[in-house]
Amino acid sequence: SVSDLLASVIIRSACDSAMALAEYIGGSESDFVALMNKKAKEIGANNTVFTSSHGIYDSSSTPKTTVQDMVKIIEYALQFDTFKTLMGQTSYSYTKNGQTYSWKNINLLLDRPSARYYNANATGAHFGFHDKVTDTKNYGSYLIATYSAKGGNFLVITMGSKVNGDDNASFY
Repeated sequence: SVSDLLASVIIRSACDSAMALAEYIGGSESDFVALMNKKAKEIGANNTVFTSSHGIYDSSSTPKTTVQDMVKIIEYALQFDTFKTLMGQTSYSYTKNGQTYSWKNINLLLDRPSARYYNANATGAHFGFHDKVTDTKNYGSYLIATYSAKGGNFLVITMGSKVNGDDNASFY
């Protein structure tokens, strides 16, 4: 279902699900990417150029964004309860044709309380790696995290972190 595909994109960064959603919503991935770029401009993310539905860089195109644009994009997305809920989920399961499928959010801020980077104030998180995230030479891992603490809500975005080991410790 669309809900299951969306969950796999937000919780597990599933590129195949992003492509399936793009084709379902836009008719083709390229038409969906055009919609993404149009929406980015509408919300003021004027330094962002998407080139795919999933964000993976390939040599035929160069996506770009800035931290400031990502703030605008994430603040826009956080207006939608489904996005906010999925971004904060630690796991997701569904059953189809008698088979159960499950995903675990691999972001260490949302992991079990005994985990090294767990933060009880984290309300949502997503991370990934891109060879070409920004229009600078500072490419690498990124982290988007939301927190609630001391009566306020906070959005934290890091980009360009160099990966140090399997747990991406450099951006926690």
